[in-house]
Amino acid sequence: MSPDRHIRVSKRDGTIEPFQRWKLRCCLLRVVGPQTPDGFWADALSAAVQCYIRRRGLTCVSSAAVLEMALTALRAVCLEDSARRLEQWHTARARMRGRLRLYHQDGRATNCTKQWLVEHLCKRWSLRRTTARILAGQLEKRLIRAGTDSLTRSEVLGMLERLVSAYGLVQTHPSPTAGAL
Repeated sequence: MSPDRHIRVSKRDGTIEPFQRWKLRCCLLRVVGPQTPDGFWADALSAAVQCYIRRRGLTCVSSAAVLEMALTALRAVCLEDSARRLEQWHTARARMRGRLRLYHQDGRATNCTKQWLVEHLCKRWSLRRTTARILAGQLEKRLIRAGTDSLTRSEVLGMLERLVSAYGLVQTHPSPTAGAL
């Protein structure tokens, strides 16, 4: 599904991107999926949120506002357990993002942000931003489940390389004709 060009989402890191209903649908599907395997509710509720934003005439909404709309929609159709799971996931992700430290070779320690992961994936492997965001989200999910507080930069880069390779998005061995081009 193509992005709605008239609605923009202001992300936590300050970036602004087009509202994409499929992203909201995927988020809802993760929490609704166990109850409705066909994804009906995830699709219907993401459409309802999009419709609400349009009808209100909003052209830019924060990602936090989209989250609140999704929670309201879940509760409106009596999917309280799914709303609770979505809130728990969001809280865990925010907590991990606030505490995960990335240690560099020169001794500096910085926060490991999704934005940094996305930018690195885009530059290093020439991935599209949407693909990079999906992969960065998967890495974040693994780090949250592992309860990781700190990593070296090289550990994170290795994890990204394995993730990109697992999806076949990078050649693990250069082709013999690569230098001839």
